[in-house]
Amino acid sequence: SSTHSCPFIMEAPLPLSWTLPRAPYGPSQRPSLCSGERGSVLLHAGGIWRPLAPAVRVACIARIALAATSRRTKSKKKRPGLGFSMKKVSDEPLTDFDSGPKLYEILKYPHPSLRRPNELVTEFGPRLKQLSENLFRTMYARDNGCGLAAPQCGVNLRVMVYNYLRTLEAINPSGETVFVNPQIVASSEDKKKEAEGCLSFPGFSAPVIRPIWVEVEAVDLEGNPYTKRLEGEEARIFQHEYDHLDGVVYIDHVNEEDRKVITPELKKLMP
Repeated sequence: SSTHSCPFIMEAPLPLSWTLPRAPYGPSQRPSLCSGERGSVLLHAGGIWRPLAPAVRVACIARIALAATSRRTKSKKKRPGLGFSMKKVSDEPLTDFDSGPKLYEILKYPHPSLRRPNELVTEFGPRLKQLSENLFRTMYARDNGCGLAAPQCGVNLRVMVYNYLRTLEAINPSGETVFVNPQIVASSEDKKKEAEGCLSFPGFSAPVIRPIWVEVEAVDLEGNPYTKRLEGEEARIFQHEYDHLDGVVYIDHVNEEDRKVITPELKKLMP
Protein backbone atom coordinates (compact mmCIF):
# COMPACT_ATOMS: atom_id res chain seq x y z
CA SER A 1 0.00 0.00 0.00
CA SER A 2 1.06 3.62 -0.56
CA THR A 3 2.17 6.21 1.94
CA HIS A 4 -0.65 8.59 3.11
CA SER A 5 -0.35 12.37 3.00
CA CYS A 6 -1.52 12.48 6.60
CA PRO A 7 -0.30 9.51 8.70
CA PHE A 8 -2.89 7.26 10.31
CA ILE A 9 -2.41 7.78 14.02
CA MET A 10 -4.16 7.09 17.30
CA GLU A 11 -3.08 8.03 20.75
CA ALA A 12 -4.66 6.74 23.97
CA PRO A 13 -6.97 7.61 25.52
CA LEU A 14 -9.40 8.22 22.60
CA PRO A 15 -12.97 7.06 22.03
CA LEU A 16 -13.23 3.31 21.47
CA SER A 17 -14.29 3.75 17.85
CA TRP A 18 -10.98 5.50 17.15
CA THR A 19 -8.58 3.06 18.90
CA LEU A 20 -5.91 0.94 17.18
CA PRO A 21 -4.01 -2.15 18.35
CA ARG A 22 -0.49 -1.58 19.50
CA ALA A 23 2.63 -1.79 17.27
CA PRO A 24 4.60 -3.45 15.81
CA TYR A 25 3.03 -4.53 12.48
CA GLY A 26 4.64 -6.10 9.45
CA PRO A 27 4.16 -5.08 5.78
CA SER A 28 1.07 -7.31 5.42
CA GLN A 29 -0.48 -6.34 8.74
CA ARG A 30 -2.73 -3.31 8.94
CA PRO A 31 -4.23 -2.24 12.29
CA SER A 32 -8.02 -2.52 12.57
CA LEU A 33 -10.32 0.19 13.94
CA CYS A 34 -12.65 -0.65 16.83
CA SER A 35 -10.19 -3.25 18.11
CA GLY A 36 -11.10 -2.50 21.70
CA GLU A 37 -7.50 -1.78 22.66
CA ARG A 38 -5.90 1.50 23.56
CA GLY A 39 -3.91 2.93 20.68
CA SER A 40 -0.25 3.60 20.20
CA VAL A 41 0.92 6.55 18.11
CA LEU A 42 1.63 5.06 14.68
CA LEU A 43 2.88 6.23 11.30
CA HIS A 44 2.13 4.32 8.07
CA ALA A 45 5.24 4.77 5.93
CA GLY A 46 7.03 2.43 3.53
CA GLY A 47 4.49 -0.32 4.17
CA ILE A 48 5.34 -0.48 7.88
CA TRP A 49 3.36 0.93 10.85
CA ARG A 50 5.95 2.77 12.93
CA PRO A 51 5.82 5.08 15.98
CA LEU A 52 5.10 8.70 15.07
CA ALA A 53 7.37 11.54 16.12
CA PRO A 54 5.82 13.55 19.01
CA ALA A 55 6.23 16.85 17.17
CA VAL A 56 3.52 16.05 14.60
CA ARG A 57 1.04 14.18 16.83
CA VAL A 58 -1.23 17.13 17.65
CA ALA A 59 -1.67 18.32 14.05
CA CYS A 60 -2.49 14.85 12.74
CA ILE A 61 -4.90 14.06 15.56
CA ALA A 62 -6.73 17.33 14.82
CA ARG A 63 -6.99 16.45 11.11
CA ILE A 64 -8.37 13.00 11.90
CA ALA A 65 -10.95 14.43 14.30
CA LEU A 66 -12.06 17.00 11.72
CA ALA A 67 -12.42 14.32 9.02
CA ALA A 68 -14.45 12.06 11.33
CA THR A 69 -16.78 14.90 12.24
CA SER A 70 -17.27 15.75 8.57
CA ARG A 71 -18.21 12.14 7.76
CA ARG A 72 -20.77 11.99 10.58
CA THR A 73 -22.35 15.27 9.44
CA LYS A 74 -22.67 14.10 5.82
CA SER A 75 -24.16 10.75 6.84
CA LYS A 76 -27.08 12.28 8.77
CA LYS A 77 -30.41 11.70 7.07
CA LYS A 78 -33.43 13.92 7.37
CA ARG A 79 -36.30 12.30 9.22
CA PRO A 80 -39.25 11.53 6.98
CA GLY A 81 -42.24 13.81 7.45
CA LEU A 82 -45.82 12.86 8.23
CA GLY A 83 -47.10 13.98 4.87
CA PHE A 84 -48.68 17.14 6.29
CA SER A 85 -47.68 19.99 8.55
CA MET A 86 -49.06 19.93 12.07
CA LYS A 87 -48.67 22.58 14.73
CA LYS A 88 -47.52 21.52 18.18
CA VAL A 89 -50.24 20.69 20.67
CA SER A 90 -50.20 20.46 24.44
CA ASP A 91 -49.63 16.81 25.25
CA GLU A 92 -49.70 17.05 29.04
CA PRO A 93 -51.93 14.40 30.66
CA LEU A 94 -55.18 15.82 32.02
CA THR A 95 -55.12 15.96 35.81
CA ASP A 96 -57.77 16.71 38.41
CA PHE A 97 -60.43 15.62 35.92
CA ASP A 98 -62.69 13.94 38.48
CA SER A 99 -62.59 16.25 41.51
CA GLY A 100 -65.76 18.17 40.61
CA PRO A 101 -68.04 19.31 37.78
CA LYS A 102 -65.98 20.22 34.72
CA LEU A 103 -66.42 20.92 31.04
CA TYR A 104 -63.62 19.18 29.18
CA GLU A 105 -61.94 20.22 25.97
CA ILE A 106 -62.65 17.69 23.21
CA LEU A 107 -59.34 16.88 21.54
CA LYS A 108 -59.20 17.04 17.77
CA TYR A 109 -57.59 14.53 15.46
CA PRO A 110 -54.62 13.90 15.20
CA HIS A 111 -53.99 14.66 18.90
CA PRO A 112 -51.67 12.01 20.47
CA SER A 113 -54.18 11.18 23.23
CA LEU A 114 -56.46 9.60 20.64
CA ARG A 115 -53.82 6.95 19.91
CA ARG A 116 -52.50 6.19 23.39
CA PRO A 117 -53.18 2.92 25.27
CA ASN A 118 -56.00 3.30 27.78
CA GLU A 119 -55.84 1.78 31.24
CA LEU A 120 -58.46 -0.39 32.89
CA VAL A 121 -60.38 1.29 35.70
CA THR A 122 -59.48 -0.30 39.04
CA GLU A 123 -60.97 2.20 41.51
CA PHE A 124 -64.73 2.68 41.75
CA GLY A 125 -66.64 5.30 43.65
CA PRO A 126 -67.61 8.98 43.59
CA ARG A 127 -64.66 10.13 41.47
CA LEU A 128 -65.47 7.67 38.69
CA LYS A 129 -69.09 8.81 38.78
CA GLN A 130 -67.90 12.42 38.53
CA LEU A 131 -65.82 11.53 35.47
CA SER A 132 -68.88 10.03 33.75
CA GLU A 133 -71.00 13.08 34.60
CA ASN A 134 -68.32 15.37 33.19
CA LEU A 135 -68.22 13.32 29.99
CA PHE A 136 -71.99 13.71 29.59
CA ARG A 137 -71.76 17.42 30.38
CA THR A 138 -69.07 17.87 27.73
CA MET A 139 -70.97 15.77 25.19
CA TYR A 140 -74.21 17.73 25.66
CA ALA A 141 -72.31 20.99 25.15
CA ARG A 142 -72.13 19.99 21.46
CA ASP A 143 -75.46 20.12 19.65
CA ASN A 144 -74.77 16.93 17.74
CA GLY A 145 -72.98 14.98 20.48
CA CYS A 146 -74.45 11.57 21.25
CA GLY A 147 -71.34 9.71 22.45
CA LEU A 148 -67.96 10.48 24.02
CA ALA A 149 -65.00 8.42 25.23
CA ALA A 150 -62.59 9.50 27.96
CA PRO A 151 -59.51 9.51 25.65
CA GLN A 152 -61.19 12.20 23.52
CA CYS A 153 -60.82 14.47 26.54
CA GLY A 154 -57.25 13.52 27.39
CA VAL A 155 -58.24 10.97 30.05
CA ASN A 156 -56.70 7.66 29.00
CA LEU A 157 -59.04 5.35 30.89
CA ARG A 158 -61.41 2.73 29.49
CA VAL A 159 -64.58 4.72 30.14
CA MET A 160 -67.18 5.78 27.56
CA VAL A 161 -70.67 7.27 27.58
CA TYR A 162 -73.43 7.78 25.05
CA ASN A 163 -77.10 8.65 24.71
CA TYR A 164 -78.54 6.88 21.68
CA LEU A 165 -81.91 8.61 22.17
CA ARG A 166 -80.59 12.15 22.01
CA THR A 167 -81.94 14.33 19.21
CA LEU A 168 -81.38 17.93 18.20
CA GLU A 169 -84.66 18.80 19.92
CA ALA A 170 -84.37 16.82 23.17
CA ILE A 171 -81.80 15.12 25.40
CA ASN A 172 -84.01 12.18 26.44
CA PRO A 173 -81.84 11.18 29.43
CA SER A 174 -83.35 7.67 29.55
CA GLY A 175 -80.92 6.80 26.76
CA GLU A 176 -77.83 7.66 28.83
CA THR A 177 -75.44 4.72 29.18
CA VAL A 178 -72.02 4.40 30.82
CA PHE A 179 -69.57 1.60 30.05
CA VAL A 180 -66.50 0.93 32.21
CA ASN A 181 -63.87 -1.54 30.97
CA PRO A 182 -66.15 -2.78 28.16
CA GLN A 183 -65.28 -5.70 25.91
CA ILE A 184 -67.02 -6.98 22.78
CA VAL A 185 -67.50 -10.75 23.20
CA ALA A 186 -69.66 -11.44 20.13
CA SER A 187 -70.85 -9.67 16.99
CA SER A 188 -73.01 -10.36 13.96
CA GLU A 189 -71.64 -11.62 10.66
CA ASP A 190 -74.09 -9.31 8.90
CA LYS A 191 -72.71 -5.80 8.49
CA LYS A 192 -74.00 -2.46 7.35
CA LYS A 193 -72.37 0.61 5.85
CA GLU A 194 -73.41 4.02 7.17
CA ALA A 195 -71.93 7.50 7.44
CA GLU A 196 -70.51 8.40 10.84
CA GLY A 197 -69.31 11.60 12.43
CA CYS A 198 -67.13 12.25 15.48
CA LEU A 199 -66.66 15.13 17.90
CA SER A 200 -62.90 14.80 17.37
CA PHE A 201 -63.46 15.35 13.61
CA PRO A 202 -65.73 18.42 13.62
CA GLY A 203 -67.73 18.95 10.44
CA PHE A 204 -66.49 15.71 8.88
CA SER A 205 -68.16 12.38 8.14
CA ALA A 206 -67.15 9.12 6.47
CA PRO A 207 -68.81 5.79 5.59
CA VAL A 208 -67.98 2.90 7.92
CA ILE A 209 -68.98 -0.78 7.75
CA ARG A 210 -69.86 -2.33 11.12
CA PRO A 211 -71.68 -5.39 12.53
CA ILE A 212 -75.40 -4.77 13.05
CA TRP A 213 -75.31 -6.13 16.61
CA VAL A 214 -72.72 -6.73 19.33
CA GLU A 215 -72.70 -8.43 22.71
CA VAL A 216 -70.77 -6.57 25.38
CA GLU A 217 -69.34 -7.36 28.80
CA ALA A 218 -68.56 -4.42 31.10
CA VAL A 219 -68.87 -3.17 34.66
CA ASP A 220 -70.98 -0.35 36.04
CA LEU A 221 -69.85 2.64 38.12
CA GLU A 222 -69.80 0.47 41.25
CA GLY A 223 -67.72 -2.24 39.60
CA ASN A 224 -70.59 -4.72 39.12
CA PRO A 225 -70.19 -6.82 35.94
CA TYR A 226 -72.97 -7.15 33.37
CA THR A 227 -73.59 -8.32 29.81
CA LYS A 228 -75.64 -6.44 27.25
CA ARG A 229 -76.68 -7.03 23.64
CA LEU A 230 -76.86 -3.91 21.48
CA GLU A 231 -78.55 -3.63 18.11
CA GLY A 232 -79.10 -1.12 15.32
CA GLU A 233 -78.09 2.49 15.88
CA GLU A 234 -77.11 1.87 19.50
CA ALA A 235 -74.73 -0.91 18.42
CA ARG A 236 -73.08 1.45 15.92
CA ILE A 237 -72.66 4.24 18.50
CA PHE A 238 -71.19 1.78 20.98
CA GLN A 239 -68.67 0.41 18.46
CA HIS A 240 -67.63 3.93 17.48
CA GLU A 241 -66.89 4.95 21.08
CA TYR A 242 -65.40 1.55 21.91
CA ASP A 243 -62.84 2.07 19.15
CA HIS A 244 -61.53 5.14 20.99
CA LEU A 245 -60.68 2.93 23.99
CA ASP A 246 -58.40 0.89 21.71
CA GLY A 247 -56.71 3.94 20.18
CA VAL A 248 -58.71 3.53 16.97
CA VAL A 249 -60.58 6.30 15.15
CA TYR A 250 -63.40 5.68 12.75
CA ILE A 251 -61.51 6.72 9.63
CA ASP A 252 -59.27 3.69 10.22
CA HIS A 253 -62.20 1.54 9.07
CA VAL A 254 -62.83 3.41 5.81
CA ASN A 255 -62.12 1.21 2.80
CA GLU A 256 -59.57 2.15 0.15
CA GLU A 257 -62.13 3.33 -2.40
CA ASP A 258 -63.91 5.64 0.04
CA ARG A 259 -60.60 6.85 1.47
CA LYS A 260 -59.68 8.37 -1.87
CA VAL A 261 -62.88 10.39 -1.71
CA ILE A 262 -62.51 11.66 1.87
CA THR A 263 -58.74 12.35 1.85
CA PRO A 264 -58.99 15.93 0.47
CA GLU A 265 -61.53 16.88 3.16
CA LEU A 266 -59.58 15.05 5.85
CA LYS A 267 -56.44 17.05 5.10
CA LYS A 268 -58.40 20.25 5.76
CA LEU A 269 -58.79 19.13 9.39
CA MET A 270 -55.04 19.06 9.90
CA PRO A 271 -53.88 22.02 12.01
